[in-house]
Amino acid sequence: MSRPRKNSKQQALIDAQLYYHTRPREFFTDILRVELDEQQEDFLSTIIPGCRVCVKSSKGTGKTFMIAGLTIWFLICHPDVNIRTLSPSYEQLVDVYMREINMHHKRMLPEMAALLEVKYDKVTLKDDPTNIAICVSAVSTKVERQSGVHSHTQVYLFDEGSGIPDGTYSNAIGSLGTAYMQGYVIIVSNPERGSQPFYTDLFTKKPKGWELRTFTAFKSKQTSEGFIEEIRELYGEDSDEWRVMIMGEFPRADGSTYIPMSLVDDAAQRIVKREQYIRFPIIIGVDVARSKTGDATVFCVRQGFKVMEMYELKTDDTMEIVAKLRDIYFSTEASAIFMDADGVGGGVADRCRQIGLPVSDIRSSLPSTDPRQYANIRTQLWGECREWLSEGSIPDHHELKRELGTMTWGYSARMAEQLTSKKRLVDHKGKKISSPDHADALCYTFFDSAISMTTRRTRAKPVKRRAWA
Repeated sequence: MSRPRKNSKQQALIDAQLYYHTRPREFFTDILRVELDEQQEDFLSTIIPGCRVCVKSSKGTGKTFMIAGLTIWFLICHPDVNIRTLSPSYEQLVDVYMREINMHHKRMLPEMAALLEVKYDKVTLKDDPTNIAICVSAVSTKVERQSGVHSHTQVYLFDEGSGIPDGTYSNAIGSLGTAYMQGYVIIVSNPERGSQPFYTDLFTKKPKGWELRTFTAFKSKQTSEGFIEEIRELYGEDSDEWRVMIMGEFPRADGSTYIPMSLVDDAAQRIVKREQYIRFPIIIGVDVARSKTGDATVFCVRQGFKVMEMYELKTDDTMEIVAKLRDIYFSTEASAIFMDADGVGGGVADRCRQIGLPVSDIRSSLPSTDPRQYANIRTQLWGECREWLSEGSIPDHHELKRELGTMTWGYSARMAEQLTSKKRLVDHKGKKISSPDHADALCYTFFDSAISMTTRRTRAKPVKRRAWA
């Protein structure tokens, strides 16, 4: 029987594997048809079998663009390859990483593009779907489950590595198994957090065998001079924003938590004299929950620089929440009540207004009135609270202090501060933590008509915003 003839796709694949197998830089320029800058070329020079590479990058230097291009290089030039691309946010992978994959796919040589099948959250070779790249949420237990995957070449790509939970990197390396010497572990991230393994295990310890690189805005062909000048003008070259966004360096302060624990501890120990707060109106913030065993409804009473009381109530009866708030309102003679009106809180707020309580709705996800600094109202309220804590006094309350000091954050697509979603809050080991009910209730006390035009007020006494009232 005569040997079957190879079709054009098969020959193109064989040619690419023979020539580009050890030449990722040439693959980028010849096949993907992109122009690389010197730091991207240096990065590609570290990509060899068994490599461990970590890149901290300033904003807009094309780090996700690079790992998307590497994904296509691995799939086409390495037979029997299995690629897992991980990020703290699955949406980040689908919205950003897969978009970069699609852009490469459209721009690359047509005969090479024809070899690939690009789907919603994965890429495969059309003629060999076992050559696959798939998006995975970066939870360490999910990485452990990949230990049963056996391919000649195993690849782990981490995008936004500074948010990866503790233990995930070691699980990835451990899962390589017999493919250890052929396995690749590549991590890219903005250096926003100074307390996660990306910083503590890699750039602090600098383990043997790891190639550590830094992408700066000044050496990037993708970062405009206008962006650099804007950050210089807004924050100055001595700021942490300049270090992270332009220099690709870690912030001096801990970038993982929004409010430093030292600020929280100082506020818990601070004693404010009566004359320092008595002239201010009393404000009540309410974070509503409907549960007997889970999250609590929390009521925070604040007057100027002092948190007067914190109350909590676990119940699944919303009318019981209304009754408790009514009692607190009349006993404190509060001027205003600010309540989380998303979800179950909306009905509670409506009932409160029906019986005459001066409740104003807070819609946490709405855009901030200071969009250049804060991504949404929730982040803006936490920002107000962070400033207030430098002079304010809070009770020495364990849950309140823990919640204030462990809230994490990052930057939105518009480079505004943005708190981590409640659904994605995890501790340093990647374990989900409870909703910050007490901290949110305190932060809600900083909401008034000057912050949002969406506020609904009924029979509320006028509240003038003076100092931290």
